[in-house]
Amino acid sequence: MNNKVVPGLKKPTIGWRVSILSMLISALAVCYETSAAETLQLAWNPETGTTAVGYKVHYGTASKTYNTVVDVGTNISATITNCKAGGNYYFAVAAYNSAKVEGPLSTEVMTTAVPTPFFRGQSAISNNLEYLQFSNGTAFGYYSLGSFNWVYHEDFGLVFYVDAGDSQNGAYLYDPHTTTYYYTSPAVWPQLYNENLQAWVYYYPATNSPGHYTSNPRVFRNMKTGKNFTE
Repeated sequence: MNNKVVPGLKKPTIGWRVSILSMLISALAVCYETSAAETLQLAWNPETGTTAVGYKVHYGTASKTYNTVVDVGTNISATITNCKAGGNYYFAVAAYNSAKVEGPLSTEVMTTAVPTPFFRGQSAISNNLEYLQFSNGTAFGYYSLGSFNWVYHEDFGLVFYVDAGDSQNGAYLYDPHTTTYYYTSPAVWPQLYNENLQAWVYYYPATNSPGHYTSNPRVFRNMKTGKNFTE
């Protein structure tokens, strides 16, 4: 984008006042279908020149490629809605004068629209692979978002994610392999409530592979019966 450099208009200093404001999810309890979108809030320091009368936010899903422009007037913050969960977003801000001519863009910043509090705190590995360790120190393990709400856990397999909407940042995971719905949360994982068994089960970590859990077969302990089973 070719922005004119206008005397008196300087680059705004851009930063995150609140990186992730909220997750907007609606879930149908019967069908377990969701409509997921992230809301991101951007904030920046005001331009110090005397000719700036407003700001425009430029953003897109690729670096230096801004497909969307939002005129926020004199505000020094902006709320960006309907961001794709799991997607990367790149932002830059430009001040403009009374003739609507823009000055230079600010330094670009990037953030990921993280889907729901359950997945916050993850670190990127490579090729859309993420690793998540919950705040209590328990590893959720390696996973990729794929086409959210489908999540591929490296050990658990392909699951469909539904935000539980509770105070525990809980999640429902539908396992198409066993047609089972599970409930879990950062506080209780690797314990999951198995809807088919109507019981809490414990998912055993892989003893020879830190950050992983048993797979092929998966090994669980039925907390109601005290017996192990495999899937």
